[in-house]
Amino acid sequence: PFVDRQQIICVGSYTWQKGFDFVLKSYARSIAKNKIKIKFFGFNYNSYLIDLTRLSNKLGINKKFIEFKVGVEKRKLLDEYEKAKILLFASHTECQPLSIIEACSTGTPFIAKNSGSISNIPGGIVINNISEMSKKINYLLEDINFWNYLSFSGKTSGKLKYNIDINTKKFIKVLGEV
Repeated sequence: PFVDRQQIICVGSYTWQKGFDFVLKSYARSIAKNKIKIKFFGFNYNSYLIDLTRLSNKLGINKKFIEFKVGVEKRKLLDEYEKAKILLFASHTECQPLSIIEACSTGTPFIAKNSGSISNIPGGIVINNISEMSKKINYLLEDINFWNYLSFSGKTSGKLKYNIDINTKKFIKVLGEV
């Protein structure tokens, strides 16, 4: 349930292409700033991560309300999705956004920058700029009914459309027809 989820997350590689700076700026403009912890999950420690830390300081984000994680294993990362109120996603280009699909499968609504196929994925809100993202963060945190609707839509889609067992059977069937 919404009340049990006590964080916001952002998942991807620590590179400028993933738009983590966009997410930081959006969070800093929202009602969540310094009230709800935001956690970033990336694969490697690098200079971009140092830049993000500096940016968070410049934006006045209290160190108690932000974490940058590196190399978290998949099962633990899925646990983090299940603790999150929202996944923020701002990749500049994206073909198949796995972090959004993982969020959906755990019932975590997403707010994502419009890129690739994201607008076709149920369970979230698509935005175009920092101002829109910060406003939608506020909206989701204030409207529990809409949060529940997105959570249910994403989870249902995750189970039916992105289920590995179902898709493996479909793939095997297609291969049998060739």
